[in-house]
Amino acid sequence: MTEKPIQDERILQQRRFIQSRGYAYLVLILAVSVLVQQFVLHAPFAQYAVELFLLIGCGFYNLVSSYARGIDIVNPTGRHWLRRLADCLEGAAIGAAVLFVFAGERDLTKLLYYIVFFAVFTFGVQQGLLLLNRKKQEKINRELDQDED
Repeated sequence: MTEKPIQDERILQQRRFIQSRGYAYLVLILAVSVLVQQFVLHAPFAQYAVELFLLIGCGFYNLVSSYARGIDIVNPTGRHWLRRLADCLEGAAIGAAVLFVFAGERDLTKLLYYIVFFAVFTFGVQQGLLLLNRKKQEKINRELDQDED
């Protein structure tokens, strides 16, 4: 049986920091690649589909992994629901601006529908994830309390 050498915690922490930073850059590059191919180059979907699916997969992986470990994913600072709704509206407005600038969408009614639908959808998903996450955290706390007894 081989023994693993003991690693310095500082080195492990730095290595994890570097890897997480690299992951964030990779996700950012994927997002920029998808946007450029879709809106600037007007490429067919098949050309950027892999990047889009990887981008969605990265987000889904982070979401599921965080939830499975009971990490607060939606509400890390205890923000009020009105602040979260405002964040959703802000994100929807930015998405509409991207459609306006890059896709050339000029129908204000469609852009308004996009903002409302996107804000309501993301807020609903956030609320659902927050509820599931709280239940998971409560379960973890109950298990820890049982272990102490």
